[in-house]
Amino acid sequence: MLKSVELSTGRPVELRAEPALAGRARGAYIVSDPDRSRHLIVYDPAKSDLLDHIVAHEIGHLEMYASARSDERIVAVLSESGRRRARAAIEKEVTELGLDRNSSAVAWAVDAWIDGVARQVSSFPADLLIERRIWELHPSLRSRQRAALETTATESHQAMEARVRDV
Repeated sequence: MLKSVELSTGRPVELRAEPALAGRARGAYIVSDPDRSRHLIVYDPAKSDLLDHIVAHEIGHLEMYASARSDERIVAVLSESGRRRARAAIEKEVTELGLDRNSSAVAWAVDAWIDGVARQVSSFPADLLIERRIWELHPSLRSRQRAALETTATESHQAMEARVRDV
Protein backbone atom coordinates (compact mmCIF):
# COMPACT_ATOMS: atom_id res chain seq x y z
CA MET A 1 0.00 0.00 0.00
CA LEU A 2 2.80 2.41 0.86
CA LYS A 3 4.65 1.80 -2.40
CA SER A 4 1.43 2.16 -4.40
CA VAL A 5 0.59 5.57 -2.93
CA GLU A 6 4.19 6.72 -3.25
CA LEU A 7 4.24 5.75 -6.94
CA SER A 8 0.84 7.30 -7.69
CA THR A 9 1.56 10.60 -5.93
CA GLY A 10 5.32 10.88 -6.50
CA ARG A 11 5.90 11.56 -2.80
CA PRO A 12 7.23 9.25 -0.08
CA VAL A 13 5.15 8.42 2.97
CA GLU A 14 6.85 9.21 6.27
CA LEU A 15 5.64 7.39 9.38
CA ARG A 16 6.38 9.08 12.69
CA ALA A 17 5.58 8.11 16.27
CA GLU A 18 3.68 10.96 17.94
CA PRO A 19 3.16 10.50 21.71
CA ALA A 20 0.89 13.59 21.82
CA LEU A 21 -1.82 11.54 20.05
CA ALA A 22 -2.30 9.41 23.18
CA GLY A 23 -5.96 9.39 24.15
CA ARG A 24 -6.98 11.40 21.09
CA ALA A 25 -6.26 9.19 18.08
CA ARG A 26 -4.31 6.12 17.07
CA GLY A 27 -3.06 7.73 13.90
CA ALA A 28 -3.56 10.62 11.54
CA TYR A 29 -2.69 11.66 8.01
CA ILE A 30 -1.36 15.21 8.37
CA VAL A 31 -3.00 17.04 5.48
CA SER A 32 -1.65 20.35 6.76
CA ASP A 33 1.99 19.18 6.83
CA PRO A 34 4.05 22.17 5.60
CA ASP A 35 6.59 19.81 3.99
CA ARG A 36 4.92 19.19 0.60
CA SER A 37 7.72 16.81 -0.46
CA ARG A 38 6.17 13.98 1.57
CA HIS A 39 2.99 12.53 3.02
CA LEU A 40 3.17 12.46 6.82
CA ILE A 41 1.33 9.85 8.87
CA VAL A 42 1.70 10.02 12.64
CA TYR A 43 0.70 7.34 15.12
CA ASP A 44 0.45 6.83 18.86
CA PRO A 45 3.54 4.74 19.76
CA ALA A 46 1.53 3.04 22.51
CA LYS A 47 -0.60 1.54 19.72
CA SER A 48 2.30 0.26 17.58
CA ASP A 49 0.92 -3.27 17.87
CA LEU A 50 -1.88 -2.01 15.58
CA LEU A 51 0.47 -0.18 13.19
CA ASP A 52 -0.39 -2.29 10.11
CA HIS A 53 -4.04 -1.30 10.42
CA ILE A 54 -3.33 2.30 11.44
CA VAL A 55 -1.13 2.82 8.37
CA ALA A 56 -3.63 1.12 6.04
CA HIS A 57 -6.45 3.28 7.42
CA GLU A 58 -4.50 6.54 7.16
CA ILE A 59 -3.39 5.65 3.63
CA GLY A 60 -7.11 5.37 2.88
CA HIS A 61 -7.55 8.98 4.02
CA LEU A 62 -4.48 10.03 2.04
CA GLU A 63 -5.78 8.33 -1.13
CA MET A 64 -9.23 9.89 -0.75
CA TYR A 65 -7.70 13.34 -0.27
CA ALA A 66 -5.20 12.96 -3.12
CA SER A 67 -7.82 11.69 -5.57
CA ALA A 68 -10.31 14.49 -4.84
CA ARG A 69 -10.47 17.59 -7.00
CA SER A 70 -8.83 20.55 -5.27
CA ASP A 71 -12.23 22.20 -4.65
CA GLU A 72 -13.39 18.98 -2.93
CA ARG A 73 -10.42 18.80 -0.55
CA ILE A 74 -12.27 19.92 2.51
CA VAL A 75 -10.96 19.49 6.02
CA ALA A 76 -13.29 20.04 8.95
CA VAL A 77 -12.20 22.84 11.25
CA LEU A 78 -13.86 23.86 14.48
CA SER A 79 -13.80 27.64 14.73
CA GLU A 80 -12.69 29.30 17.94
CA SER A 81 -16.20 30.71 18.48
CA GLY A 82 -17.69 27.23 18.00
CA ARG A 83 -15.13 25.80 20.41
CA ARG A 84 -16.00 28.49 23.02
CA ARG A 85 -19.73 27.71 22.73
CA ALA A 86 -19.10 23.98 23.08
CA ARG A 87 -16.75 24.53 26.04
CA ALA A 88 -19.33 26.75 27.81
CA ALA A 89 -22.07 24.13 27.38
CA ILE A 90 -19.88 21.30 28.64
CA GLU A 91 -18.43 23.32 31.52
CA LYS A 92 -21.98 24.06 32.71
CA GLU A 93 -22.65 20.32 32.92
CA VAL A 94 -19.26 19.70 34.53
CA THR A 95 -20.09 22.26 37.22
CA GLU A 96 -23.51 20.67 37.80
CA LEU A 97 -21.72 17.36 38.35
CA GLY A 98 -19.66 19.01 41.09
CA LEU A 99 -16.38 18.93 39.20
CA ASP A 100 -13.94 21.82 39.21
CA ARG A 101 -14.07 23.18 35.67
CA ASN A 102 -10.82 25.08 36.34
CA SER A 103 -8.81 21.94 37.09
CA SER A 104 -6.27 21.13 34.40
CA ALA A 105 -7.55 17.54 34.14
CA VAL A 106 -11.14 18.68 33.57
CA ALA A 107 -10.03 21.34 31.08
CA TRP A 108 -8.01 18.73 29.19
CA ALA A 109 -10.96 16.30 29.17
CA VAL A 110 -13.37 18.97 27.93
CA ASP A 111 -11.04 19.94 25.06
CA ALA A 112 -10.38 16.29 24.20
CA TRP A 113 -14.12 15.60 24.14
CA ILE A 114 -14.82 18.59 21.87
CA ASP A 115 -12.00 17.63 19.48
CA GLY A 116 -13.03 13.98 19.51
CA VAL A 117 -16.68 14.66 18.72
CA ALA A 118 -15.80 17.08 15.91
CA ARG A 119 -13.33 14.59 14.46
CA GLN A 120 -15.75 11.67 14.64
CA VAL A 121 -18.67 13.54 13.11
CA SER A 122 -16.55 14.76 10.21
CA SER A 123 -14.60 11.55 9.56
CA PHE A 124 -17.02 8.71 10.34
CA PRO A 125 -18.46 8.32 6.80
CA ALA A 126 -14.95 8.26 5.29
CA ASP A 127 -13.76 5.86 8.00
CA LEU A 128 -16.53 3.39 7.14
CA LEU A 129 -15.65 3.53 3.46
CA ILE A 130 -11.94 3.09 4.20
CA GLU A 131 -12.56 0.07 6.45
CA ARG A 132 -14.74 -1.50 3.77
CA ARG A 133 -12.03 -0.94 1.15
CA ILE A 134 -9.34 -2.44 3.40
CA TRP A 135 -11.55 -5.51 3.94
CA GLU A 136 -12.34 -5.92 0.24
CA LEU A 137 -8.98 -5.04 -1.33
CA HIS A 138 -6.49 -6.29 1.24
CA PRO A 139 -7.54 -9.72 2.54
CA SER A 140 -4.09 -10.25 4.08
CA LEU A 141 -4.88 -7.42 6.53
CA ARG A 142 -8.27 -8.74 7.63
CA SER A 143 -7.13 -10.39 10.86
CA ARG A 144 -5.21 -7.27 11.92
CA GLN A 145 -8.12 -5.06 10.87
CA ARG A 146 -10.52 -7.14 12.94
CA ALA A 147 -8.19 -7.04 15.97
CA ALA A 148 -7.80 -3.25 15.70
CA LEU A 149 -11.54 -2.64 15.36
CA GLU A 150 -12.31 -5.00 18.25
CA THR A 151 -9.79 -3.11 20.40
CA THR A 152 -11.47 0.18 19.45
CA ALA A 153 -14.89 -1.19 20.36
CA THR A 154 -13.64 -2.57 23.69
CA GLU A 155 -11.87 0.68 24.65
CA SER A 156 -14.90 2.75 23.66
CA HIS A 157 -17.21 0.51 25.65
CA GLN A 158 -15.00 0.74 28.74
CA ALA A 159 -14.97 4.54 28.54
CA MET A 160 -18.75 4.83 28.57
CA GLU A 161 -20.75 5.88 31.57
CA ALA A 162 -22.55 2.87 33.07
CA ARG A 163 -26.05 3.97 32.07
CA VAL A 164 -24.95 4.53 28.46
CA ARG A 165 -23.05 1.21 28.42
CA ASP A 166 -26.18 -0.58 29.66
CA VAL A 167 -28.19 0.69 26.70
